[in-house]
Amino acid sequence: MLCRRTAALCTTFKQLSSSKAVLSVNSQCGFLLQIASYNPKPLKLNLRNPYIPDKDSEKTPEWQKTARYDRKLFGRYGSASGVDPASLWPTHEQLEKIIAEENEWHPPLEVMLKNIEAREKEESDKRLAKALCRGQLSATSLKTLATILGSYPILFFFSCCIT
Repeated sequence: MLCRRTAALCTTFKQLSSSKAVLSVNSQCGFLLQIASYNPKPLKLNLRNPYIPDKDSEKTPEWQKTARYDRKLFGRYGSASGVDPASLWPTHEQLEKIIAEENEWHPPLEVMLKNIEAREKEESDKRLAKALCRGQLSATSLKTLATILGSYPILFFFSCCIT
C-alpha cells in the first residue's frame, strides 16, 4: 500500500502528463517538474516576400527613399532587400566630415591636457592679479590711515580707550 503523499504525487503526474508536456529538470533540490506551455508569437518579418519600396513611385514616402532606410532594409532582410552593400558605407566626403566633427567634439588627450594647463594658468593669473589689487588697496588704506592718525594722534588714543 502506498502512502498518501505518493498516491497524490502519482495522480498529479497522470493529470499533468495527460494535459501538457512535462519536462523533468535536475536541480540541487532534486527533480523538478517544468511544464512546457510557452508558445512564442511568430516574427512579423515576411522573409519570403519582403516589402521593398519603389523609389520611383510618387506614393512612396520620402523617408523610405533615404540611405538610412536602405541601411535598415539591408539589416533586416540582407541581400534579399536588393540594396547594394557598397552603397551603405559613407563616402569620402561624409567620412572626412565625420572625422572633423569627432575631432572637434572629442579632441585627443594631448590637446585636452594643453587646454587644462592653459585654463589653470589663466585662473592662477587672475587670482594673482586680484591679490595684487587687494595688496595695493590695503597699502593705500594703511597710508591714508597713517596720515589720519598722524594728524589726530590724541583723538585716536582716546577713542580706542573709550570703546
